[in-house]
Amino acid sequence: NVTNASVTDADFWGGRRAIVRRVLRAFPVSETVAFFREIGVRLHEEADGKLFPDSNRARDVLDALLHETDKVGAGLLADHRVLDVTRDASGFRVVTARGDIRARA
Repeated sequence: NVTNASVTDADFWGGRRAIVRRVLRAFPVSETVAFFREIGVRLHEEADGKLFPDSNRARDVLDALLHETDKVGAGLLADHRVLDVTRDASGFRVVTARGDIRARA
């Protein structure tokens, strides 16, 4: 599934619930569904509230996300454990175990 119709910070395991709450407030389910529709992935809700791509193919979700990252000029980095993310006037500073990365907002 891509997301759930009803998501709260209690649905996530780990010690930083405040971060999860901020993310969920900034990008609610309705916006998640709209984002996926904009990149060509329509979603449907199943009886348990889980939202899946209409094709029921995870590959379609991956392909759409990879296409979107190419379109906006974003890069993907493997093996970079994120330790912290902060926002400033020029974008974001992502601190990883391998060093800092700058990203535009």
